[in-house]
Amino acid sequence: MSEFEQPPPYVQYPRSNFQPSGEFDRPPGVYFDAIADAWELVKRDLGTWIAMFLLSGIVGILIAAPFHVVSAFVPGGQWIFGQPINPGPFAFANFIVTIGHCLAFPAYAGIYYAALKQIRGEPLEIGNVFRGFSHFVSLAGFGLLYNLLVSIACLLCGFPAFFAIGICTPCFLLIMDRGLGPIAAIKESVRVLGGQAWMLGLFAVVALIALALLGIAMCCVGMLITLPVWIVATTLHYHYFWPTQTTQPVVPPMEG
Repeated sequence: MSEFEQPPPYVQYPRSNFQPSGEFDRPPGVYFDAIADAWELVKRDLGTWIAMFLLSGIVGILIAAPFHVVSAFVPGGQWIFGQPINPGPFAFANFIVTIGHCLAFPAYAGIYYAALKQIRGEPLEIGNVFRGFSHFVSLAGFGLLYNLLVSIACLLCGFPAFFAIGICTPCFLLIMDRGLGPIAAIKESVRVLGGQAWMLGLFAVVALIALALLGIAMCCVGMLITLPVWIVATTLHYHYFWPTQTTQPVVPPMEG
């Protein structure tokens, strides 16, 4: 390889001689015990995590709320006065609500970016919650693709939804951390995860249900703790599959 040529992506190199350089480094893979590491990170700055989770949720609700109000007045929507009407899965009212949730994606993405910074040993800052708005168009576009992929997967007897969720799980951070567009982020996720997307989707769904139920068991207030743990656990898997980029090219060891 010439000194002027860029080395191939680091993730393509064999990881059999993997050497961790950070506290939470692991070879690429899906680890259900990542929840324990996620809890360790959350409890280190529990107050900040609760504040970020609340702030992210409030901002997302404020963005999506007007679309819920508008959907109430379109044909087939949920009327404020009168009997509710079931609009069906593809009615215009549901489309309006979906647009609202997609536009709220930047509000939710920022908390994943904050988690990634903490995993990499950087200070946990509430201001990172708003970093998603610097990628507003890409994240909102990804929201539309995410809803489309999961909806199609659910129509195919539901099971393919695990694959779709697994593929989409790292995309928030591929957009924010690597600067990819929504389609490029999905392609990169497919390339790197491959068949492990099934297990990552299964992990994301099972962990979310378990942690949500645990939070509900703690009088629902516990969800202010358990749901951030889920966010950090999924962010850890992004960290496993996409190691921290360095300024120096990483070259595989010479054989012989």
